[in-house]
Amino acid sequence: MKRLISIAVFAAAVMVLSNTAPAGEDGPAAWWKFEKLVEQKIVQPFEEEDEAEELEADLRQMMREVEELQERMEVAAEEDMEELEGEMRRLRAEMRELREELEELEEEDEDEEEVEELEEELRELRREMEGLKEEMEQAEVEEKEELEEEVRELRGEIRELREELEELEEEEDEEGELEGEIEEIGEELESIAAAMKELAKEIDKATGEEKKELQGEMKALQAEDNELRADMKELRARLEELREEEEEEEEEEFEVIMVRSVVDEVSGVQDRVEGAYFKVVRGASGNALLLDGQTTFVLRADDNAPKVSGAFAVEAWIALAAYPTNWCPVVDHSTKGEAGYFLGIDALGHAGFKIYADGERYEIESEQRIPLRKWAHIAGVYTPEDGMSLYLDGEPVAGKEVTDEFTGAKQRDLLIGKHSVERQPYGTLRPNATAAVYTFHDGLIDELKIYNRGLSADEISKYVAKSKPKAEPALMARRLPSGPPGKGRFGAYYTTLKYYDAWDAPWRVGGHADVVVRFDESPCRFVFWRGTSYIPHWVTENDIWYDNEFNETWSEKGCHEPMSDKQCRFSHVRIIESSDARAVVHWRYALVDNWYNLAKVDELTGWGDWTDEVYTIYPDMVAVRKVTLHSSEAAAPHEWHEGIIVMGPGQRPEDVLHPAALTLANMQGETHTYSWEHGVPPEADEDGVVKLPENANIHWVNTKSKYKPFVAVSPDSEPVWDIYAHELRRDVSMFPWWNHWPTAQKPSDGRYAWDSDLASHSSLSHCHWKAYSQTEDSMTKIMLNGLTAKRAARLVPLAKSWSRPPELKLKKGLFGSDFESEGYDPTERAYQIICKKRGKPPVLELELAGSKDSPVVNPAFVIKGWGDKGAILTLKDRIKKAGKSFRVGHRHTVDGSDLIVWIKTESTKPVDIKLTPATL
Repeated sequence: MKRLISIAVFAAAVMVLSNTAPAGEDGPAAWWKFEKLVEQKIVQPFEEEDEAEELEADLRQMMREVEELQERMEVAAEEDMEELEGEMRRLRAEMRELREELEELEEEDEDEEEVEELEEELRELRREMEGLKEEMEQAEVEEKEELEEEVRELRGEIRELREELEELEEEEDEEGELEGEIEEIGEELESIAAAMKELAKEIDKATGEEKKELQGEMKALQAEDNELRADMKELRARLEELREEEEEEEEEEFEVIMVRSVVDEVSGVQDRVEGAYFKVVRGASGNALLLDGQTTFVLRADDNAPKVSGAFAVEAWIALAAYPTNWCPVVDHSTKGEAGYFLGIDALGHAGFKIYADGERYEIESEQRIPLRKWAHIAGVYTPEDGMSLYLDGEPVAGKEVTDEFTGAKQRDLLIGKHSVERQPYGTLRPNATAAVYTFHDGLIDELKIYNRGLSADEISKYVAKSKPKAEPALMARRLPSGPPGKGRFGAYYTTLKYYDAWDAPWRVGGHADVVVRFDESPCRFVFWRGTSYIPHWVTENDIWYDNEFNETWSEKGCHEPMSDKQCRFSHVRIIESSDARAVVHWRYALVDNWYNLAKVDELTGWGDWTDEVYTIYPDMVAVRKVTLHSSEAAAPHEWHEGIIVMGPGQRPEDVLHPAALTLANMQGETHTYSWEHGVPPEADEDGVVKLPENANIHWVNTKSKYKPFVAVSPDSEPVWDIYAHELRRDVSMFPWWNHWPTAQKPSDGRYAWDSDLASHSSLSHCHWKAYSQTEDSMTKIMLNGLTAKRAARLVPLAKSWSRPPELKLKKGLFGSDFESEGYDPTERAYQIICKKRGKPPVLELELAGSKDSPVVNPAFVIKGWGDKGAILTLKDRIKKAGKSFRVGHRHTVDGSDLIVWIKTESTKPVDIKLTPATL
């Protein structure tokens, strides 16, 4: 909203410009130097209305006036045109009569003087007709401009009213929220008061250590009571402040609109820069304009666009941050299939020059590719004598003879950095599931000049040699964000990960948009980021990203999956638990296509396919992935796992994967490694299915890192593995490679990657395995996954400890057990135990019956009802307090607090464990 400004205001802005630079006789007809953004603040006073109803009424009235004005425009234009057209018809009739008289006189060989008089009268009529045409055009323009100006003014007022209405609604919402928070705190204070009253009674009855503990709890309650009262005081003060503001008299307020333009040094015209992000940075000469590659461009209205005819030339210095997805102009002043010219870059980085001559398109392009993040000079020249020439860095690289005369574009805006035609990306795989979009220049443009004459090869060569930039372009290499480098305290954290300014700018997010899980014994992390549609990724110590896909299904519109949710409209993430013992993160998403249509929508309920994924993550970088599909067709074909490598700009699949990229293992420790060095691994059948080793259930990816991604499923789920065997292009990469995801924001269901300029991904394999549980409208599957420094065969004990966990035996005291076992929960990788003395736990003693087939590997325990106390571990007759090898956390619920314990230990023999309550 703030970027909008009426044409009238913009025109006024142009008039104040004083530093115009007229061209010399041989100088350019237009010259954008991009030295600075011309910034102007438009300050508009307005009065705030008392009530939202009045604003809404004014809004409706103005919209009616706009509609009436538009109707008047059409009617007035029709009436004026009818009147003028009648006059034109009269003149044409008189001209026909005069021509007939003139022809008769010439046939009759009458007096030459009379013939000259008639010819002069005919010429006078022609002049009158020309004047009438101009009058018609002028009348139409003036009437239209006058009415359009009224429409623009009304629309500006409408914008202002809508903003006022939104502000009033926000103030009302804040008041309601404050009142609700005050009410909630009041209820909490009542609850605390009741608890303190009961606790006081218990203190009176207690003695010794128990009394001290109860007094400590009383102090904690009193502190919480004081804190809540302080919060309530602040909330009441803010509420009072809002109410006082409402009661004050109306004051005049101002709306400030910031307009940013660049200057054509020749004409002095200021051209608006449109888009979410742009910036003036160090250029080839002085400064340059940085465009974001997604939304930004410069527009020159056709009325002011430099009109070239006959010979002309276009040149500029450019630096590419990434290649466009299709042809993208440095400058485009053309009408598709008709007229004009185009100078730009294609999706592979080739320079190109296109013109129209007598309706036919002529085009030439370079064989050389323009390198990324390097200055390049590009020039296109046309002369009727020599045809078309294309120059790159001062050297001629292409030419073509043009037999027809160049046709300049009319009634077409000139665009800098944006194509005038929507096209699907070059390399699109599934056209039915990919939108046609505009392409934008991603990088720098500087010293853009348009000449109304040709330039010689010598002129261009000398100019490039003289003006060659001395410094590298101000374009930083782009790196996928995963949070601060190195090790960090274990746990899950809300944050907002920054990619690069131009990509970040359009996102409507605040300070807690993403989630990162950090580990204190490795620099790896587990990342849920908007740029990957929150699809979670294990990130190695050297920034190799890996994911296990998601739930996916299909329709005639392509794939329905979170990958299509480019703006995360449906995909979101939240932290359920985070403690020293473990982190639990919930990711929820809808299965949508690239137009945000849900899959398999139930006609009765209106619900489509949704999925909940819960990740329970432990300090050893091992997590359980629990995937639950909610669908009216849960048993219909869906995909649940695909081993996917994600690469940042500058990374190719070969940079992050060894050719022998995948190893499968079974529970006997047998392995088989699959290599892409000579094509699709030859062990795969026609459907890509691989069967070595027999009954494989462990999947290990050979990334070029210390820590490798792995997956394990239960052998009882009868897993079947297949190799991703299609969409390979051996001339580009030995692995399949695409870049329609991640970070891409345009609707696309598949696009080949041609270079490492954009974030991209590659896939290795799929796993198909049986459900863990199923209902009429849901299906749940689970897998173990994470990062490891071990080889595939050495993951067998971990897989066994999860799929065949050792039996837990509770040890009973003289009076029986105060605990009850609920067994092992593989969806959490934890034993579940109930403390019968809720909040007052005694000593817990247990045994894990470890064996070779059911080994103990870093066990975890959830002890429900333990309360807020900590724990001390006795293991192998050694007492351990909480630390890196013995971790303690709590899960707080509406029913109380549960203890979470994780122990770093491995054994193929029975293990005795003793947990003693400890005061935190």
